[in-house]
Amino acid sequence: MKYIHLKTLRLYYATDICDSYDHSTGSYPAADKLVELARVRGFDGWFINIESKLPSAKDAMRMRDWLQYLCRKMHEAVPGYGCDIGVENLTL
Repeated sequence: MKYIHLKTLRLYYATDICDSYDHSTGSYPAADKLVELARVRGFDGWFINIESKLPSAKDAMRMRDWLQYLCRKMHEAVPGYGCDIGVENLTL
């Protein structure tokens, strides 16, 4: 049996992390740093705890895009990673 080692990331201002999108590279630098941290420290992924309300459907779509990017990059960087990102407390 393989145990999955996840770390918790609490987002109190969830829309701010979505604002980190870099149009010139097509990346989210904040997500890239999280991937690097997981790879260097040797854990499998993130449990995302969103502690704030997303004010609009547009913000929810931006958060979805950020989470998809993070999941894709984690899958590429961490061998055997199953792309399990938990999201808790998300309200619209």
